Amino acid sequence: MEIEIRPARESDIPELARLVAGIAAYHESIDPRVRFDWDEIRDAHNWFKLVLSRDHHAIWVADHGSGRLAGYLWVHLKRDRQGYLPRVKGYVNHAFLDEAWRGKGLMKLMLAPAYEW
Repeated sequence: MEIEIRPARESDIPELARLVAGIAAYHESIDPRVRFDWDEIRDAHNWFKLVLSRDHHAIWVADHGSGRLAGYLWVHLKRDRQGYLPRVKGYVNHAFLDEAWRGKGLMKLMLAPAYEW
């Protein structure tokens, strides 16, 4: 099955929200000290809609067709004001792949356009 790496679009929001719930569940399962606000996690569709409309955030997805995403990479730009160069730096906000898709190099493929962005 072929995977398409592409920028996220609004129609991806339900799948992105599913993957965010996957991140939270994964972290809670591996570390008993980690807890998430599940009301906020369930509201992911609202904050993804906002994020996708902003020019200092970008999300790339690994789309394996049929409306399903294998994973995503969310990056944002931050402006440093303390004299650092470069003045704008990119940071990974979230990165997640469904377990079945890990170890196949998909995150590396999503990082390539993020570096260019």
